[in-house]
Amino acid sequence: MKKLLVWAGILLALLIGGAAVTTGCGVDTSNPDKGTAQGFGSQDASKDVKVTDLESDSLGGNTVKLKITNHSPKASDYDITATLYDKKGIQVGEASDFVQRVAPHKTARTELPGDNTETASKVKITEVDRTASSE
Repeated sequence: MKKLLVWAGILLALLIGGAAVTTGCGVDTSNPDKGTAQGFGSQDASKDVKVTDLESDSLGGNTVKLKITNHSPKASDYDITATLYDKKGIQVGEASDFVQRVAPHKTARTELPGDNTETASKVKITEVDRTASSE
């Protein structure tokens, strides 16, 4: 009986711990300004991308306007993903785009089309992958 109670306690602890891990798998909305991911085989280019504006229309469409400055010595391609948040910091969608051939030490501007979910009021760049452009 004592062994059964010990195993039940261990099982309960695992279930509670597993539930905590499962519910923690979403987006961290407590601090939308945490770091930016870097894709495999790419260079850290998080400093190359700046949000210049976030536009939302009355239908819930969102557009993230960006300025990309290529700090590398070669032409680069950028794969960019942003997460959209409402006023409470809850994730309401994503926006992403692939920008090709940004010249070395030059600036490009682009717009990321966002999900048509609901109006976003905050945006965080969550992934920037910079790779060398193919010739």
